[in-house]
Amino acid sequence: MWKPLLDKFIDSVTAVYDREKIILVRITDPKLYYVNGRYVRSTDRSCNFKLLLDMENYFIRRVSPKVIDISRFYPGVINKRGRSYAVCRDEHFRNNISLIAKSICSGKKANYVNSLAYDPEIWLTEVAENFDIIKAGKAESFFFGTNNAVDYFISRLSRDFICAEFKDILRLKTSELVTFNEIRACYDFGRNAVLKRVYNGICAIRKGNIANADIDEIIRLGLYAQSDLAKTLESFYNKNGIIRNCVLSTKDLSFYLKCARLWMAGTDKDAVAQLARRYYEKNTDL
Repeated sequence: MWKPLLDKFIDSVTAVYDREKIILVRITDPKLYYVNGRYVRSTDRSCNFKLLLDMENYFIRRVSPKVIDISRFYPGVINKRGRSYAVCRDEHFRNNISLIAKSICSGKKANYVNSLAYDPEIWLTEVAENFDIIKAGKAESFFFGTNNAVDYFISRLSRDFICAEFKDILRLKTSELVTFNEIRACYDFGRNAVLKRVYNGICAIRKGNIANADIDEIIRLGLYAQSDLAKTLESFYNKNGIIRNCVLSTKDLSFYLKCARLWMAGTDKDAVAQLARRYYEKNTDL
């Protein structure tokens, strides 16, 4: 039923524009929406995405246009009336579309079906601006690649730190390094000693190496990696029988980290264990 109507549209467009200058912007349901200062899982029920996909594919077969397929990387929005819109309406999405369209028109690239077509600088800007909201809404899996070491690293930082070190973090993001081994072997942090210590600290926490002094930088800067550190210390205290059923928050991590290091160094283990246990009992609601 829809094909004759779409055929008429295609004929009218191709009669005016050269096929090399026709761009199709794909639309998909991101299943993540921004509403009232937070992200929620939802869907745009007003749109038949299966039908839309069929129409897009038909258009592509007939016209062979340039394709921009990045809407999946941008959350939708729910307005004040509770209506969901799958197409992101913020300036980051518009700017990204504009950059890609200009590249297409300049003939630099053939098409943009590639899932990595979104602009890293625009992506990092959006992540920095909404970092706390992303964390509060547990939306990390939407914004950060699950098998990407750079994304893992960035997801453990903080809004303030990303903004302060934006240029160097962007350089790391655009390095196209994917694994921790690649970063360790190939990436040069240059003169940015703070960023290097933070990276080493996050890697140490990931490996459970709490003796690494660079972890202190994570606490000093108040980064989100403190949550990972808390879990690592919980495991340490439970595994060694120092604090049974230990559950830590990001509060007082410096104290628990210092005690753990003293215990590992063999400094009167019984006394250190007793100190940590008493402090935990006094400052934790059991």
